[in-house]
Amino acid sequence: MKLMIVDDNAAMRGMIREAVTSPGDIVCECASGEEAVSTAPRFRPDCVTMDVRMPGLHGLDAARAILAAQPDVRIVMVTDYEQTGLSRTAAEAGVVACVRKEKLTDLRALLTSGQTSTNRSDAADGVNAATRAALHVLMVEDSPNDCELICVRLMSFGYAPVIERVWREDTMRRALAEREWDIVFIDHSLPGFSGEIALKLMRGLWPRTPVIFITGNSNPAVTRQMLDAGAQKCVSKDDLSALRTVVDALLSEHSVRPAQTKSEERQENPAAPGDGREV
Repeated sequence: MKLMIVDDNAAMRGMIREAVTSPGDIVCECASGEEAVSTAPRFRPDCVTMDVRMPGLHGLDAARAILAAQPDVRIVMVTDYEQTGLSRTAAEAGVVACVRKEKLTDLRALLTSGQTSTNRSDAADGVNAATRAALHVLMVEDSPNDCELICVRLMSFGYAPVIERVWREDTMRRALAEREWDIVFIDHSLPGFSGEIALKLMRGLWPRTPVIFITGNSNPAVTRQMLDAGAQKCVSKDDLSALRTVVDALLSEHSVRPAQTKSEERQENPAAPGDGREV
């Protein structure tokens, strides 16, 4: 078995290696989703254990990217927390199963068995997310749990989100310089950063991109401040019932096309904004 272990915690990677591997197995370890996506085409794994929450590229998005290129890879998500809807979302993405980190003894059987604990064909809408057009989402959010919750919601609406999460000005600038995003979510409270500054940065570089302000703060003055700064809509973290209506309306209004890199955008439109270099 050629196994790729993806986890940002080196000790956990060691525990998974010990619990799963047998003599003769070939193992590759990756410390991030980005590293896993770039390594998979060269390593050609048979199986992957994928952490759910990692800095940068989320585990589900890394799994979707790997499966899009190598659909026969068996991927098991490994998580240390309960998340409503995670198993269903993982199944829709083509993942074999979700396993809690305290049950690592189940991993090898899931990776090598012909049976799956969450059958890919059992996705509620019968559509594998990998076949949908990717929705490139920039999430300016310091909470991985809140990011994952929105990702699960977007999947349930029929989107195939490819999410990059940032929570500092330098990483946001870099993300904005790399591509035009289909939609951007911005939190209000960010450590050492703020939603209002993030919005001004966003609007200075990509004035037409749909932006949704996500907040746990019910103060109307805060909402007004963010809308004035350039957010088109505001959605409460405590009540995401309006999220689908808001996302569908913004994407329809802005006629979202597949996201482009900034270089591609500049080739088509010389007036496109610059690379967002730090000043």
